[in-house]
Parts: sequence; structure tokens; C-alpha cells
Amino acid sequence: MHDYSRRNAPPAASKHWRVLRDGRVRRRRRRVWAFVLPLVAVLLGFWLIDPWLNGWTRQPVEARERAVQALEEARDANADRWAPDSLRLAEQALRTGMSAERVQATRLLFWRDFRRVEDHYLSAAELARRAAIASVLHRDDARFSASSVIALAERVIKGAETAAGEMPFPRKERMLLQHARTLAEEAAVLFASTEYPHAGELAQRAAVEAEQACRGVLPLAERFINRHQLDLWQRWINETINWSRDHRNSAVIVYKEKNLVQLYHCGRPVRSYAADMGRNSLYAKQHSGDAATPEGRYKVVSKKDRGNSKYHKALLLDYPNAEDRARFREAQRRGEISRYAHLGGLIEIHGEGGRGQDWTLGCVALSNADMNDLFSRVQVGLPVTIVGGDGRDGTFSNLARSLMTRDFSRGE
Repeated sequence: MHDYSRRNAPPAASKHWRVLRDGRVRRRRRRVWAFVLPLVAVLLGFWLIDPWLNGWTRQPVEARERAVQALEEARDANADRWAPDSLRLAEQALRTGMSAERVQATRLLFWRDFRRVEDHYLSAAELARRAAIASVLHRDDARFSASSVIALAERVIKGAETAAGEMPFPRKERMLLQHARTLAEEAAVLFASTEYPHAGELAQRAAVEAEQACRGVLPLAERFINRHQLDLWQRWINETINWSRDHRNSAVIVYKEKNLVQLYHCGRPVRSYAADMGRNSLYAKQHSGDAATPEGRYKVVSKKDRGNSKYHKALLLDYPNAEDRARFREAQRRGEISRYAHLGGLIEIHGEGGRGQDWTLGCVALSNADMNDLFSRVQVGLPVTIVGGDGRDGTFSNLARSLMTRDFSRGE
């Protein structure tokens, strides 16, 4: 149905109706605002006090203290040395947090928000904890690595020193081995001072130099097992023994690497004497002053009794002979020996030996008792053959074979 009364109502009634309607609208609006305004006030108040209720406006003192303490513990663990990158990240997080905290502290109470600040502090504490753990792990790894290298160096040096005890090292190799020992001792001191990386580096150098010292000796020792050289020495030995047998007389053979003097009579060995050689007995004599015992076939040219020899008694040999001079001139021609060098002389078999080490300037030294015995059995003109060895059971030949297969890392 349609309300025709309003449409057809007179103007006065229509105006009255509009007034009533507007009044109802205003009353409805007042009721809405009466509800909305308190609600907005409540929400606004809640929004303002919620950060306070949740503690967001309170400075995170405890979190900051935890971060600072964690950083101190990381520094105590030497993280600045063993885990510097991790420590740097933790310090940066702490600085960022402290800077943000100062900014928030300047704001009004209800406008402060320290949540991000606390996150920075928690992150700094965690990063510091990780830095401390990484520092311990890296330090332990470095210590283990350094201790392993130091142990290896000790084994290598021990093996090299064992080799040096079995044969006279040349000066260069001897100095190299001594330097290796010095490096190893410095590495041990650094290790005790927790300087593990540097200690490991020095120990590695020590191991390398000790092995180089032995490897440097190997070419010198190899001639004592060289087939061509052994054939030459064996020919000299056989010729000397045959001469003794054919002439039914005495002859002397000197084995340098065995430190042995052997007396033959009628082609048969009758006496053996322990002997000291030149202190550079590893070498064949090349020139005067090299402290090496010569190798070759010689003869006794003079017998010096007591009072005529510096070393008790002596048998003077005819060194240098024609073969020595020929070898000397050829070595000079090849540039192996200085053109100002000299061959030298006065090579003897004499007394005052029996010291158990090679010490002479090139002579062969026997104990006085052995020299007396040999002196009484040898006459001027008899042959004296000096060889490096015969390739069997000699100091240098055995060592050469050992050096070829020796594992220096095991100290063998």
C-alpha cells in the first residue's frame, strides 16, 4: 500500500514531518558517536599503553649486558686472533644496538620501541658466542697441525742426524742440517707460546732442510756403489793381491769406507788394523788442503821411526804419483779445480790414531800399537793401494743404499 497521506498532506504537516525526521536522525547520530568515541578512545589508549604493557618502551639493559659479557668471553678466548671475522660481526651488531638504543631513549615514553635494539643485542651475543666457539676450534686445529708438523720435523731431523752419524757430511750439508735443528728448536719455543701457525711454518722448513741435507750427500755416497767405480777399485785390489802372491812379499790395501788397513803376505791377508782417515774421506783427494785421503796405487818411499815422525812412526807414500798428476791436470782443464790449486803431498800411514773418527788431513792413522806391528812388517818399495771400498759392508756404500730408500718422515 502507498502512503498517500504524506504526499497529499498540506505544507504545514509536511514541514512538521521533516522536523520529526531530522530530530530522529540527529538522535541516531548522537547515539553512534556516543558509542564510537569511547571505543576510539579505548583503542587509542590501548595503542598508546600497549608498548608499555609489553615492555617495548623499557631499555633492554639485560640483553645489552649479555651481549657485552659474550663479547668479553670471546675476546678472552682470543677470538680477535683465531676468529677475527666472527668477532668483528659481533662487535658491529653491539655498536648498532647501542646506537639505536640512544636514538630511542631520546623519544617520549610512549613513542619508544626498543624491540629492534634488543634484537641487535641478542644477535651480538649469539655472534660473540659463535666467535668464541670458532676461536677454540681454530686454535685447536692450528695446535694439532703445528704439533704434527713439529713431530714430523723431529723425525726427519733424527733420520738425518743418524745419517750424519754414519758418515761425515760435507760442510754445506752439515750447515744445512744444523740450521734445520735450529729451526726445529725455534718452532718448539713458538709452539709453547701458542704461536701455532708460525711454529708450523718453521717446523716445515726444518723438515725440508734436513731432508735436503741428506739428499745432498746422496750423490757423493753413490760413488761407493757405482759399478764403474767399484770395478776400478776391485781391479786395483786384485792387482795388489796378485803382486803380493807373485813376489811372495807383503802389500797393504787401505779401505777408506771400512776404516780398515789390511796387510797381505804372499797373496793372503795376515793382519787387519782399524784406521782413521782424512776428515773428508767421503771425497777422493783432488788438491792440497781438501782433507781427503787419496785413492790410488802407491809405494812406501820412506820409513820414519820414532823421533823422525810427528805422529809416533810413519810410512811415507809416493803421493802424488803420475796418475795423481794426470787426474789433477784433467780436473783443472775441466774447471773442477782452481788453476791456483796444488796437489800437495806428505801422505803417510802413521801412528796416533785409534780415535774412532776421521780426523787427519788426508793421511791414514793407526793406533801406536798397530803402527808398531805394521812398521815391522813393511819395507820401503812395497805397494800400498788405497780404495774407497769394495761395495760391501762399508759406511758409505751401506748409507747410499739406505738413503735411496729411506723414509725420512719416519725418522729411519
